[in-house]
Amino acid sequence: MMSHPGEVDDLMNSARRLAGTNFSLLRNYPKEISDARKQLWPKFKDARSKHGPRNVLMLFPAALRVNGRIVED
Repeated sequence: MMSHPGEVDDLMNSARRLAGTNFSLLRNYPKEISDARKQLWPKFKDARSKHGPRNVLMLFPAALRVNGRIVED
């Protein structure tokens, strides 16, 4: 358990270094947030294919940002 959200983000960004090892990191969200993010996932994939992966972000807790605008919350 980490106390500062920035620490979690830094750790998750560093998790790429674990590629090819037997270790992995996953975020543990409450069920409500996991369910909301799961419903957004198809829209997220469609938006990434239309607008490019760098222009689409899944925000916490469950929002979709495309080209700097929140399109789904």
